Amino acid sequence: MILILVDQLSKVIIYQYFFDTNFTIIPHLLEFYPKFNLGYYYNDLLKLNAPPYLFIIFNIIVQFVMVFLFIRNRNQSKLFDWMFIFCEAGYNCSLITEIAWTKGCLDFIYLRPLFIFDFKDIYVSIFSALIIIYSITKSIKKVKIYKNNYHQRDTKPVPA
Repeated sequence: MILILVDQLSKVIIYQYFFDTNFTIIPHLLEFYPKFNLGYYYNDLLKLNAPPYLFIIFNIIVQFVMVFLFIRNRNQSKLFDWMFIFCEAGYNCSLITEIAWTKGCLDFIYLRPLFIFDFKDIYVSIFSALIIIYSITKSIKKVKIYKNNYHQRDTKPVPA
């Protein structure tokens, strides 16, 4: 909930008081540059031209899937818990933005020369990175279990 508040309150404050303000944070790398982004990342990336309501439906489906997975796998690992937190924060911020901000998504951090983003995008990126880390650690554990079972099978005496 705190992550969602940080995202949404920062947008409200920036829109009300700093929308026409631009300044350099790290020269030639990072700028404060508020701008309404009218496109959706996947829509622009894949050139889908899909209507906004499809992204709202997709967003809701992702959240239901994540809640189901969290309930099914809770207490499994702290990494999975953090994955869930950043996923829900990112997708809830996205849903709020899609419904409440009629001018589009207010992005305000400019990574030169690539793209402009906001806290929601950071949350979703952290979630994506945690999925990769979680998948790798789970795969490593499975390989270790397989190797242990394989070696135990080889060390058993063969009946005569």
